[in-house]
Amino acid sequence: MIPALFPEWCTAAMVRSFAAWLQGPVPQADLMFAVSRNTAHDLSGWLAARGQFIAPPVVLPPGGIFRHAAPEAPPLLAEPYVLMVGTIEARKNHAAMLRVWRRLLSEHGPGDLPVLVFAGKPGWLTTDLLQQLENADYLGGKIRHIPGASDAELASLYQHCLFSVFPSLYEGWGLPVTESLSFGQPAAAACRGAIPEAGGAFCAYFDPDDISSIHGVITQWLNHPEEVAALRARIRAHFTPPSWTSTAAALLDTLAARATAPAAPDFALSAP
Repeated sequence: MIPALFPEWCTAAMVRSFAAWLQGPVPQADLMFAVSRNTAHDLSGWLAARGQFIAPPVVLPPGGIFRHAAPEAPPLLAEPYVLMVGTIEARKNHAAMLRVWRRLLSEHGPGDLPVLVFAGKPGWLTTDLLQQLENADYLGGKIRHIPGASDAELASLYQHCLFSVFPSLYEGWGLPVTESLSFGQPAAAACRGAIPEAGGAFCAYFDPDDISSIHGVITQWLNHPEEVAALRARIRAHFTPPSWTSTAAALLDTLAARATAPAAPDFALSAP
């Protein structure tokens, strides 16, 4: 839904093709699945505002990566680091993290500040950001970019980080949050879109538009590692993400129930 709701974060071609898809094939579907309650609401609301009404989409959250499925790997970095996973694009809000880390560097000094790792390939609308990082010499090495991490390397990055951060301006779910929690690692995350659905009570949340809000949460965790340790223990004791097997089973169960149910009314052509 992001190209329809926030076209400024996408390419013009994607915005055009996505709008055509939403207004054409989507309302004709007999059944729709959504990755989160937030996305289901976004889809139904966007169509209703244009006079097209659909049956409520079935919410089918994505599965997670269980930490026991990935063997403990040696760390990729020798120094302590905070991890941010995601394609480098405007919506993911890497620019805000550059500003936050610059502020933290002035407050803590290079010796006491962990490295911030950007793990993700470059995407669209980030030429200026990448140039800023290069011009700033990646804050003297306090920001690292790992553009092509393998699955094993990504698992290692999660396993050995101090915590993860996910300041995205909007998400249909927030898979890096689920991944971080699946590896037992706390996540400081944005309170936008479906991200709170992905993180639940196992994250610390901030306003991604407010640099001081992001700075405050991260500073609290850097200054009080015992809070991070306590949350890590709670995650490892109580967080159980759905497996991809259970996600697939839920999808098949819904399809089977649909096959034996009476025909539904044509929501695409009439208001509820």
